[in-house]
Parts: sequence; C-alpha cells; structure tokens
Amino acid sequence: MVATVLLVAINILMAAVGWRYLFRTDKVVADAQARQQKKKLTQVSLNASMAMQSWYPTYVRCAGVVLWVFDLFLIYMLWFWKPSQ
Repeated sequence: MVATVLLVAINILMAAVGWRYLFRTDKVVADAQARQQKKKLTQVSLNASMAMQSWYPTYVRCAGVVLWVFDLFLIYMLWFWKPSQ
C-alpha cells in the first residue's frame, strides 16, 4: 500500500515536471540561465555553460519526453504488471 502511494506521488511529480519541460521550456531555460549567472559555484562546474548553449531548449524538451516515457512505464508497472507468486 505504501509503495503504491509512493509510486502514484512519483508519477504525478514526473508528469508535472515533464509537462513543464515540454510546454514551458522558455521559463526552464531562463531559470537555468539566471541561476548560472547568479551563483559563482555553478560557474566553475564542468557543465557550467550548458544552459547558455543554443541546443539547451531541445535538450530540456527531450528530457521532458524521457520523463513522460518513464512515467508511462511506471504507470504500466503500477496498474498492469502482476508479480508471479
């Protein structure tokens, strides 16, 4: 029962994040760029300039699609897959 509630919560969270990545990409990119400009610690990391690249919005959209596909897999596991006894 606890595992089912946890999986449902994870599904809802992943669907919301995937929706934001797919349909609010401009805001996600703007937030990442603002964080990269503001924090000195992120400016020295290995992927510091990733948010400034021209391909970053496409990367974010692809991440949203991957999240939704994984979410569909979790929904399948939750509703249709029955472990053998």
